Amino acid sequence: MTTIADIYETINEFAPFDTAQKWDNSGFLVGSPAASVTKALVTLDITAEAIAAARQMGAELIVSHHPVIFRPLSVLRAGEPVYELAASGLSAIAAHTNLDICEGGVGSCLAKALQLNNVRDAEEPFLKIGDLPQAMTAEQFAKHCATCLHTAVRVHKGTEPITTVAVGGGSCGEFAEAAKVAGAQVLVSGEIRHNHYIGEDLTLIEAGHYATEQPVILPLCAYLQERHPEVEWQSFDIGEPYTTVI
Repeated sequence: MTTIADIYETINEFAPFDTAQKWDNSGFLVGSPAASVTKALVTLDITAEAIAAARQMGAELIVSHHPVIFRPLSVLRAGEPVYELAASGLSAIAAHTNLDICEGGVGSCLAKALQLNNVRDAEEPFLKIGDLPQAMTAEQFAKHCATCLHTAVRVHKGTEPITTVAVGGGSCGEFAEAAKVAGAQVLVSGEIRHNHYIGEDLTLIEAGHYATEQPVILPLCAYLQERHPEVEWQSFDIGEPYTTVI
């Protein structure tokens, strides 16, 4: 019998939970670690739609990137994800910042999606560094990102041609200096704050939180399927949570 605790330990081997940031809430969040698992869903976020998909397949577990409980709950109402998980007997494990920084995690999968070569670590653990097959202008690389990630992007054009790329899924705009130290001419992230754009000579590509983190879901699902073939695994794509209007 495979238990929730077994799945937790398998994720822990790949993306150790003790490497998560102190402010994070990665780990086992809902259910019983002793509960058995025969079917499980892997998703970026535990949304109502993800819970419905888990119910439909008869899953006992949802593995997500973003924690379904991030801050202490002051109230719990019917219809909210945590309530619906418990009411359905579904357990939940979140691999958040530990999955961001591990080898084969969010950064690695984003670099692969952008077709980068020679992918390597930066001094800043949330960043991965990779090389383009040939130099691009900021505009050319922005279009490349939009095509590879199937999304609209924002671009702040820097001063240099782009050959070396720093990537960080989610919100990594604060690591522009670390990207430059690593030799990159561009930083690709999901969200970049206004103040991070101002006065910056590095090219910045803002591609959206979803688009920069979704690439990890299929590989994570495949890893768990390989490690636990006795469990039926299914990935779930929550889709872009917004549309872009020009």
